Amino acid sequence: MYRITIQNKTSLRFQRRSLQAVIVACFVVPMIVYSSLQFNYYTTEYINEEYVQLCDSFCPSEESINACYDVAITQSEFCNCASVEKENLIIYQSNSLYNFWLYNAATVKIISIFSAIVLLFFLFIKLASLQYIIKTSKKKSIIVNGEEYIILKPEINLPVASFRLNKKYIIWENAIEHLSHQEKSAILYHEIAHIKNYDTWLKIGENLIWVFWFINPIFYLIKKEFKLIAEYMADEYAVLKTGDKKAYATLLLKMQRQNSMPLAHSYSNGLLKERITRILAKDIVKRNNAGFGFILITSLFIGISAFTFTYLHHQIGKIEIYQSLSNEHSSSGKTVFCKQCVVEQLH
Repeated sequence: MYRITIQNKTSLRFQRRSLQAVIVACFVVPMIVYSSLQFNYYTTEYINEEYVQLCDSFCPSEESINACYDVAITQSEFCNCASVEKENLIIYQSNSLYNFWLYNAATVKIISIFSAIVLLFFLFIKLASLQYIIKTSKKKSIIVNGEEYIILKPEINLPVASFRLNKKYIIWENAIEHLSHQEKSAILYHEIAHIKNYDTWLKIGENLIWVFWFINPIFYLIKKEFKLIAEYMADEYAVLKTGDKKAYATLLLKMQRQNSMPLAHSYSNGLLKERITRILAKDIVKRNNAGFGFILITSLFIGISAFTFTYLHHQIGKIEIYQSLSNEHSSSGKTVFCKQCVVEQLH
């Protein structure tokens, strides 16, 4: 939906804000939908109806039910009901998926927590590395358009980069000193754009979200889009300040050929080509809003959230029923049960 209504149809700044809104919606909308559905779960009629429907998913073929019914009516203490009803019979059958969640839920939880801790540790290492670079590098203060930036020249060879913590830092690479004044200015403005756009803090935020979404494939698509938009915005700012699109595009190619890419970083040839194509393309006036797109995305989120929570509610109910049947089967060996008695036991 984002690609259809917003991507490449609005300004880069609005595209980034839209993605940020999508991430916020991913947390907020499900909670709102969940809270709105909760009140239905507490009525006795709803619970009874839902559990009976869930029990029906454990019913096998009619022939099996008939055979089990013949056995059940011969047992005086088969269930607590006054009489055994064939439509109330359910049969326990082992399910590998349910067994996995029942017996490995604690392990999965521990693995998830451990993975989150590891990701937080890597974030700490990255921030500590930046502090180490600041501490050990030669420093030079420059003023650009009335703002102070600190040029860092580390003892080890690092590619040009920028970050914003308590101050604004730009890592400068000695290997690019041979470039012309205009080319070095373009590189400088590119990195200044990253600082102005608070890309450092956005990356920190991405890493924190990663802790919760490390198994969510959609997150990696959003993360990639954020990275591209950040580079596109930095390219636009550098071109705006230098005023020469062709020279800037040539600089990107030159840095790639020299295997020193402070502007292209580790992008593939295809993505670098896309950046250059975008730089050289004719300017198009783009909208700064896309209300229709937001309405569609919000509606999609609400629909998906409502479906997901309803589906999860049914799956949790199935697991609860399965666990009750499994426990009873383990203790008594029974495989045929009365659904009404199972519902009462679960309540």
